[in-house]
Amino acid sequence: RAIPAGFTLGCGIIVLSLASHVTSLSEKYYAIYYAFEALGIAVGALTMVSIPVMIAIDFLRTGAFTSMVVVELSWLSVLWVLWLATAAQTADQTSVAFANCDFGNVILNQVCNETHAIEAFSFLAWIVLMGYTILLLVVALINGSRGAPMWMSSVKQMPSIVPAPLAGAST
Repeated sequence: RAIPAGFTLGCGIIVLSLASHVTSLSEKYYAIYYAFEALGIAVGALTMVSIPVMIAIDFLRTGAFTSMVVVELSWLSVLWVLWLATAAQTADQTSVAFANCDFGNVILNQVCNETHAIEAFSFLAWIVLMGYTILLLVVALINGSRGAPMWMSSVKQMPSIVPAPLAGAST
């Protein structure tokens, strides 16, 4: 759980920083900004605020509603959809203009390279969050089918799949 959270937090910091810088440059030199820049700033900020809070609350207080598997699955699903939207919108809005970064203008080259980084780290955050969310959902479904539902428990209380009941055992 710490690895996907830490990686996504790192991607959030990178995307927030790069999108802020690209917005600053585009506002300064061209008096415009693009939607992918604003979305990158918003999703990066949401990630930077929510993931550390989720981890800290789970670490400090067992049984908090933010630590429940159902809440974590719901929020991380929203986050990975937002990361996918950021990556897709960046790819869509910059694919023609920034197909390759060999402009004569240094500022345009910098913006081009930074938008490619925004796109890449957004896709990486999406893949990691979606993978973790799917894994957590599968573990929760398997545990539920084996008589150990974990929807209302913390991830740290039931971090893995419970063993299957023996075939001939009575319950």
